[in-house]
Amino acid sequence: MIDIKNLSVTYEGNIRALKNINLTIDEGCIALVGQNGSGKSTMLQTLVGLNKFDGEIMIHQILLNKANIKEIRQKVGLVFQNPDHQLFMSTIYDDLAFGLINQGLSQAEI
Repeated sequence: MIDIKNLSVTYEGNIRALKNINLTIDEGCIALVGQNGSGKSTMLQTLVGLNKFDGEIMIHQILLNKANIKEIRQKVGLVFQNPDHQLFMSTIYDDLAFGLINQGLSQAEI
């Protein structure tokens, strides 16, 4: 479950990317759709702690903050659209496997 209350993200230069977003996601698969520049990437990057934000984000009843970021990142991941922006490895498979290996999963489970 993800619970977002009054989420706002402002970039340098006072550029507001998200303003007062309230959203609850229970379970299952969802799609985040919108025009270019509407804040989709900002929202997802914020959920994994890559952006500074105002408001409150709870993921599986854990408050997203600096103290809990490691625990949050064990529950939420992000694969960038552009492979040149991948964080650790050069392919999506290797990037996804990286996190699962670090959680102790076997190759068969991955």
